[in-house]
Amino acid sequence: MPILNRIKFDGTHNNEPWLIYKWEKEDIILGSQLIVGPGQEAIFVKNGQAQDVFLPGTYTLSSGNLPFLGKLIKFPFGSQTPFAAEVYFINKTENRNMTWGTSTPFIIEDPKYNIFLSLRAFGSYVISINDSRVFLNKLIGSLNLDSGFNHITVNKCFSGIVNMHIKEIVARFVNQKKISFLDITGYYTEIANELFQIIEEDFSDYGIRLLDFYIESISPLKEEIAKLQKYKEELALGDAFYTKRRSFDVLEKMADSQIGDYAGIGMGLGAGMMVGSVTNQAMEQIASNIRIKANDTGNNKHCIHCGRELPIDALFCSYCGTKQNTQEKMYCMNCGNELVPNAQFCSKCGCKVNK
Repeated sequence: MPILNRIKFDGTHNNEPWLIYKWEKEDIILGSQLIVGPGQEAIFVKNGQAQDVFLPGTYTLSSGNLPFLGKLIKFPFGSQTPFAAEVYFINKTENRNMTWGTSTPFIIEDPKYNIFLSLRAFGSYVISINDSRVFLNKLIGSLNLDSGFNHITVNKCFSGIVNMHIKEIVARFVNQKKISFLDITGYYTEIANELFQIIEEDFSDYGIRLLDFYIESISPLKEEIAKLQKYKEELALGDAFYTKRRSFDVLEKMADSQIGDYAGIGMGLGAGMMVGSVTNQAMEQIASNIRIKANDTGNNKHCIHCGRELPIDALFCSYCGTKQNTQEKMYCMNCGNELVPNAQFCSKCGCKVNK
């Protein structure tokens, strides 16, 4: 059974940043030397619970500085019998390279220009381990700590919490302040401070201290930014011009949309248009396009003589007066092809039609 005379971690693990390092052996004897480096803490773990914590310094292990041993193990006086325990080294230094970002865009309406935008947000934050015992107790059993544990794992653990709060707070902030996303950069510090107050508590529950929280970007897609900038320029020309332009956008969308879409578009028209702001000629042209599209719904038929469009239930043509064929459809007895009214021969197989 191996006996450890010196327990130390030099602060490097596979040449990568580290946060938790588990000493590779668990057989320890009283009298072994424990060396805890600057910016570290060492914790003894027994039966799945973090026990005694050692600050930076050099220690000779004894029942005096390991109180938990007296409760769990009875040693003969002066004994060097090995006892089983796990030793973890915790990195207490600040880490300023923690980053966060929304995993998917979230949809928010710009309160100034009434445009729905797909937003992404990115930033960074600074943490340090505040309570090593709480931190380790929260992680033991839920994560594999044998191979080392770094800040990337912490980042993954808290990404969902950060994402949830950033979406919620940004939406509430812009709605309350009524600011456009073209102007939101001036409010990054204010939003970050509000986020800090909320997220700090989540980190604290795990023994982690949140030191700073930064927002680097909250922005829509490139094409949406271009559209916002365009509306901003038009608004600078005056409210009348902006209202007229928005009215044209709504009307043109109506002209290009299906009839079933008009109800929703009409709401935008009512909110963004004053009839007097749009020229009668332009209104009539767009409205004409809308009427043409509205009439072409698939519920009409065409005159059997002149080909003009007629209501589906018309008995006579309102253009040439020709009586319309109201008989049931006829089909070729040979090939099954649908026949045109008054056909003498089938247009597909050429067979004579028997009447």
